[in-house]
Amino acid sequence: MKHIDIRGWFNHESFYDMMVGRFSSGLFVELGCWLGRSSGYLGTKIKESGKDIVLDCIDDWSLKFYSKFGLEYSTPDEEKLSPVGIFKSNMDELGVKVNAIQMDVREAVKLYKDKSIDFLMIDLAPDDYSLTKEVIDLWTPKVRGVIAGKDYLEKFPTLRQAVDESFKGIKTEKGVWWFETNKS
Repeated sequence: MKHIDIRGWFNHESFYDMMVGRFSSGLFVELGCWLGRSSGYLGTKIKESGKDIVLDCIDDWSLKFYSKFGLEYSTPDEEKLSPVGIFKSNMDELGVKVNAIQMDVREAVKLYKDKSIDFLMIDLAPDDYSLTKEVIDLWTPKVRGVIAGKDYLEKFPTLRQAVDESFKGIKTEKGVWWFETNKS
């Protein structure tokens, strides 16, 4: 199995490559993981690098979210799995170690000390300004390195607004935005 075999949306491989290359060790956190396509890629790159990087993957893995896509999940033997179960199974099949934390991202922030995260990736509902802004405000103090997100695109003006109101001097490439907190 490869990450591209996992259902989902992910097209920023080069950005994740850059982040793994940038840090020799540390804590990476991904907010919004769905079934693990991007988490699987990042976890694989960390594993291949041999670096001492821990990857925490946080999602509430809500059945409501998945059912809105009309998706049914089952293993070949028809045993039903929860979305978090599918995520964990996908990570196991890829042979990558991640810490799957099933929790609302607004609550999960309490698990981390200020300036304890080297790289934070935000991948949440791109059309929800208030959620995006709240998550940025809550999580930014926890990051000592790079805070980033995806979907910084014209078709998601509320996400762009939340990011632009939060940071001055972001970098962008192919819909990914990032900000270096240690340079602020």
